[in-house]
Amino acid sequence: MPDGAPRNWRLWISQSRLVLIGLIIAGQLASKGRSLESAGDRLFWDAIVVWLLWAGLEWLAARSHWRMPLPVSLEPLRHRYIEGGGLLCDAALLTGVVYATGGPNSLNVGWYALLVIASALVFSRRGVFYLAGGLLAALALVVALVFTHQLPPIWQEPISARVALLALVLEGLALLATAYLTGLMSARLRETGAALRQQSAILATLRALNSNIMRSITGGVISTDLDGRVYFANPAAEQILRHPITAGCDIRELLGPDIPSMPGLRQELTLPEAGGNRLLGLKMDTLREGGTTIGHVYSFQDLTVLRRQELEARARERMQALGRMAAGLAHEIRNPLASLSGAVQLLARFAPLDEEERQLAGIVLRESERLNRIVTEFLHFAREPEIRRCRLDLRQSLTEVLQLAAHRPGMSMRIETELGPQPIWVDADEDRLRQVFWNLCDNAAKAVSGLPSGQGRLRIEAQPSAAGVRLEFRDNGCGLRPEQMERIFEPFHSEFSGGVGLGLATAYVMIEAHGGKIWAEAAPGGGAALVLQLPLAPAAAGTAEA
Repeated sequence: MPDGAPRNWRLWISQSRLVLIGLIIAGQLASKGRSLESAGDRLFWDAIVVWLLWAGLEWLAARSHWRMPLPVSLEPLRHRYIEGGGLLCDAALLTGVVYATGGPNSLNVGWYALLVIASALVFSRRGVFYLAGGLLAALALVVALVFTHQLPPIWQEPISARVALLALVLEGLALLATAYLTGLMSARLRETGAALRQQSAILATLRALNSNIMRSITGGVISTDLDGRVYFANPAAEQILRHPITAGCDIRELLGPDIPSMPGLRQELTLPEAGGNRLLGLKMDTLREGGTTIGHVYSFQDLTVLRRQELEARARERMQALGRMAAGLAHEIRNPLASLSGAVQLLARFAPLDEEERQLAGIVLRESERLNRIVTEFLHFAREPEIRRCRLDLRQSLTEVLQLAAHRPGMSMRIETELGPQPIWVDADEDRLRQVFWNLCDNAAKAVSGLPSGQGRLRIEAQPSAAGVRLEFRDNGCGLRPEQMERIFEPFHSEFSGGVGLGLATAYVMIEAHGGKIWAEAAPGGGAALVLQLPLAPAAAGTAEA
């Protein structure tokens, strides 16, 4: 109910009762003043005082929400019993006032109709007729008792029996008509109220269902008005965008200025953030009501992981194809290369060569050895790695590799670690894993080689969880461009001078053979991060989950 309205029907009836008594008093004062000369006047004021006391107490009880104790069996009918008893008291006191002010000819007889109307709020349609009949019977009883001299005739204007009977008939017709119309309207009001409550319950159920559906959707959904102001966002939208969404904010502040402007058009959005960009698949649809566009609905999904998996799948396919091709090509290169190297060695041993010719022969031999070494490394890369698993502490193996890398000649890069105090148990090939760690450290050293001595930094963090251990090698070197991130694990793809381009490709193959994953991320503030994830040993996985 709006502010200032009655809190309940009981309070409303109590206030109406006080108003009725005030109107009766006002009518009495207007016609006779405060006269107490006749017995009727004295009876009137006695009845009014009793009625005022009763009405005041009932109003205070309704105002303070006091409840009369009732048996448990009658508790569901509390409203009918309490208010019905109050209306019966009103009927008795009003009948006393009518008797004191003229009986059937009293102007206060008309207030019977108000009691009948008020009873529709408490009783059923049949109960309203019962009250109307009871009021008429009470009035008829008073008239009968007066004419049979059982009650003193205190009316100042005597009336004949015929006039009294006519007045009773007219009052009875008026009360019955009022009861009929009031009962009919009350029944229809109850039916309308029941239908409204049913529709409200259905609406509440639909709202709860819609809310549950929106909470269950894994994709983000944001609704806006025509100006782009947000008025609804499901929880998935906040999770994908990684910050709370407040009603009234601009959709462009959330998704950027490049949102689609045509309904049904799908597009991809790139959201920059620390640790690399995130890719969203976005679609905009219109909200309509009665054929009129009233707003827009934006649905989107986080495609970052999916796109990374697509890139990994394409890289895996390319590397498998390269591996098959390289295996045959390497054999074809090694055979003539060995012949060439042997021929040059024989030529240098038996043929007289001058100084320049000996230098050229040396160059040929060194380049042949370098080419043979590259071919050998590539054969190792192309061949399916043989993994000899054993249970080992990843922290210990990584620490030993870092100690060797830190004391490597020419190493000026500072190495920082955050590996945690507990062992990280994995089932892995220790030699292969050490090779991966060494290749990643070597790649970071090359990435920071352009910085002043002592400014290069490599930070390694381990984060074990139920899904496995996440190991991050993050440097502050030259960083990665988007096109580099897609090809960084391809063989013979190197951005560093003197690099063959097999270190990261080999690391990729080794991690994949262990059932893990490896990928590249842009580091905030410059640099790059190579992240690998390995499954924990079964017992260690249970410990991490606990």
